[in-house]
Formats: sequence, C-alpha cells, structure tokens
Amino acid sequence: MLDDSALAAMWETGRGAWPALAVAAPVFTRFVLSSEREAADAADHLHVGDLYLACACAAGAPGAIDAFERAFGKDLDLSIRRLTASSDADDVGQLVRERLFVGLPGRPAKIALYSGRAPLRYWVRVVAQRTARSAGRKRVDVPAGDAALLDRVADGDAEEQVIRAHLRHIYKDSFERAFAALAPADRTLLRLHYLDRLGIDALGRMLQIHRASAARRIATTREKLRAATLEIVREQAGLSESALASAVRMVRDEIDLSIERVLGGDPALDP
Repeated sequence: MLDDSALAAMWETGRGAWPALAVAAPVFTRFVLSSEREAADAADHLHVGDLYLACACAAGAPGAIDAFERAFGKDLDLSIRRLTASSDADDVGQLVRERLFVGLPGRPAKIALYSGRAPLRYWVRVVAQRTARSAGRKRVDVPAGDAALLDRVADGDAEEQVIRAHLRHIYKDSFERAFAALAPADRTLLRLHYLDRLGIDALGRMLQIHRASAARRIATTREKLRAATLEIVREQAGLSESALASAVRMVRDEIDLSIERVLGGDPALDP
C-alpha cells in the first residue's frame, strides 16, 4: 500500500507534469486510494502524470478537459474512425467524451475509474472501442499494430487486459529462457509427458517410481517452470505486485501450450 510520503511524491510528480492544472493534494490522494486503486503498491509502476490528469478531469479542475483534448483528442478521434463507420464517427466521439467526463446517478464518469496501471492513451482507446460496440455502430477493420491490443480488451477490466496484452509481447522469450534453464532431467520429464504423451502410469514404470510420485514430479516441474517464467516476465516488464496478478493468470493459462510449442518446435531446447 502507498504510504504518505509516496503519495506526496506522486502529487508533486503529477503537478510537475501538469503545472497548469490545480489539484489539491488531498483530492489527488483520495483519487489514488479509491477502491479502484487499492491494489496499487508502488508509485514506480503507476503512470503518475496520467493519474494526475485523470484526477483533474474527474474533479472538474479548470482547463483539465482542454488539456486532455490536447494530449489525447486526436488519438481518440483516430481510434474512433478506425472502429466505426465514417458517418457515425462524430456521434460516437461525442458519446465517448460523455462517458469519460459526465457522471450519471449510479454510474460515475469513466475517467474516475482510471487507476494508472496502464497508460491513459491505451485506456482511452479501450473506452472508445467499448462505447462504439455498445452503441451498435458498424465496425470496420483496425490496422495492424493497435488492432492486436484493442481486440484483447473487449471484455473484463480494461487496464488488466491492456497489461495482459503487453505481457504477451515478452512472454515467449521469458518462457523459453526459463525452460532452457531447467535441469536436463526436468526437461526430459516434460518432453515425455507433453510431447510423447506418456501418462503418469507409463512414466512411473519408466522412472521406477509410484504413479503418485510421477504425478507429483510433473506438477513440481511445471510449477518450477511457471515460477521461473513469471520471475523473468516481472524483471523484463517492471511489474508491480498488483500488475503481477495479471501475469500470474496469463502464465497459468498458457504454460501447457507453451511447453508443447517449445518441445515440438525447437530441437535445440530438447535435452
């Protein structure tokens, strides 16, 4: 959890990034520590300048929305044009801005939900895509690049999905490094189980151990590989503990498929 000194430093950083926007320190502190941000554990892993701007917009600070438009307006409009029929772009753009900055009874303005774990520019694109879809507008093809990111964030928590999409860019290398670092006997065990499709009974007979022991060895080796992969992902991505939860789920979901891919596709990694 962020302490008082960290929060004060974040406020100073945000004020330095947006000197024309006046946000009182207590207002910014409440914004950061609201329920959507309780998992944030280190300012180093938050986009503090973006948080400050979002707080200023949510608090109605003079000039905040104009500053947002200067920073992200063109990018937002470009995203909308990619996601909607051209004749609908202006209407959807207005609707996106209403969702971002205008709260309704029982539904706060979207900008108040931004937590700083992902860049505000990407988060805004997610809001644009969701708004376009909910408005029932005609979808057009999204050019390569942003398409891969945007297509992964249709459902679920927007920032978590952005983080997971980013992690996939570094996951393959992290997994292969962790796999190559396993002991030869561990790699052999995984190859026999995943590539040669040997069950625990066959493995037990081959290794001259009980089937329960074979099952435990597979589980232990998988966990060792998962933990090593996760550590390399964390090092490469600079993840906080809160963002790491997304990496944990991703590694858990993809570990078996990755074992088969590495064993079947790269003989140099075979023991």
